[in-house]
Amino acid sequence: MKAKDADWGYKDARQEFNDAMAQEFNYIYGTDLEDINSWKNLCKALRIIPIPQGLEECQDVSTLVCSLN
Repeated sequence: MKAKDADWGYKDARQEFNDAMAQEFNYIYGTDLEDINSWKNLCKALRIIPIPQGLEECQDVSTLVCSLN
């Protein structure tokens, strides 16, 4: 097996993994960016205390925490 063939297998598997992760995230938290309950659930999963009450605050703090990781 050539290195090029092995590399293609890795890239394909990595893409499938990324797709599966995105589907799982969407299943758990939804795809509606305006759904405050989805954002609050994400803040809860990220252990943000207190959980912000407004949509924009949830989005801001979630984005900040995720960018730090």
